[in-house]
Amino acid sequence: MDKKSKRKGNCSYKNVRGRPLIAITMGDPTGVGPEVICKALAKDTIRKRGRIFVIGDRRVMEKIASIFSPHLRINPVNKPEDVSDSYASIDVLSLTEFPPEEIIYGRPTVQIGAGMFSYIRKAAELAMERRIDAIVTAPINKKIITEAAIFTDERKGVFTGHTEFFLNYSGCREVAMMLAGKRLRVVPVTTHIPLRELWNDLTKERILSCIKLTHEGMKIFFGKKSPKIAVSGLNPHGGEGGIFGGEEKDIIIPAIEEARAMGVDVSGPYPPDTVYLQGARGGFDVIIGMYHDQALIPLKLLYFYDAVNITLGLPFIRTSVDHGTAYDIAGKGVASERSMINAIRIAADAARRLRYVKGRN
Repeated sequence: MDKKSKRKGNCSYKNVRGRPLIAITMGDPTGVGPEVICKALAKDTIRKRGRIFVIGDRRVMEKIASIFSPHLRINPVNKPEDVSDSYASIDVLSLTEFPPEEIIYGRPTVQIGAGMFSYIRKAAELAMERRIDAIVTAPINKKIITEAAIFTDERKGVFTGHTEFFLNYSGCREVAMMLAGKRLRVVPVTTHIPLRELWNDLTKERILSCIKLTHEGMKIFFGKKSPKIAVSGLNPHGGEGGIFGGEEKDIIIPAIEEARAMGVDVSGPYPPDTVYLQGARGGFDVIIGMYHDQALIPLKLLYFYDAVNITLGLPFIRTSVDHGTAYDIAGKGVASERSMINAIRIAADAARRLRYVKGRN
């Protein structure tokens, strides 16, 4: 895609008319991705939410559908505009043709890694061209994609994940990752970095950016006009007045104060060991944590099987399952489709909701 056509910064989304067109990237064919996709798309309640198709491998989807959703046929399409409204089929935009006998659960090859990446890149291309309304992603193997040597993140020299790729591809300056369950939503300020690098990456500016992205994202994805946001501290007991660390005073409180001056309903910093309990009990709409595990551990404790990963700040809607390839259960028929169902539901609802967001028509 021509780089000139990429929109810079955190841009507005497409205004959706009618049922949104949603692309699901197939993810790792040796993991549970194709299985949970087939199981989710077998449900009419999900199909009613949008026109949905898969970007992946037709032969893989045919094999998996014959096992887990035998009443559904696979319908190959060449472009998103060809996607049908039929509930009796799964439309697949096929970019690879892996022989089914070469797909061994838990053993992705470099060629499969290249295929995984091609699905993600195609989805991003279609979203940036405004030909689809949302992307839902199935789990991938980051290591095997890196070994395929087809993409290198400028900062790390490796493929660190969907979120970082979509950030770079879209040309946006900043994004945030939200994990959402029924009664708890969390957003970590920093994500996939070694913990020892946290002190360099955690700044007032980054915390403020995360607060603003969360405020806007709650409107788009959950219809909260004025979401109540809590910010977690970094240190034990929120620093205990500086005894256990000065980050709360030096960078977190200034970011909160600046956001409040902008009209954001945000408070904190709260002690990390209590604020997530308050959120789960309905005290806040969303909680911002300082780093990956601080925010995700309480969320996954409650919603390991059905949480949704949402990328905030992109110029298109992207949601994902909140689980990995699950090689240990791949092919056994026991993988839960609940996270995929919720990811599709939230993506479709967000796409419809954007019709009513002022200034985006």
